[in-house]
Amino acid sequence: MTNTFYNVKAKDGKEFNCVVNGGNVLTAGMINGPFCGKKGEQIKVPMRQ
Repeated sequence: MTNTFYNVKAKDGKEFNCVVNGGNVLTAGMINGPFCGKKGEQIKVPMRQ
């Protein structure tokens, strides 16, 4: 399974790091939604059951 990591900068200047499990940025939300956290903080990705 592929994990894609990317950085996002919002209009208000806040920065976030995100990961998409099992897909890529173009298919985000179609298969699995992205999980994001504030830049420098741990991204909390729920474990699969």
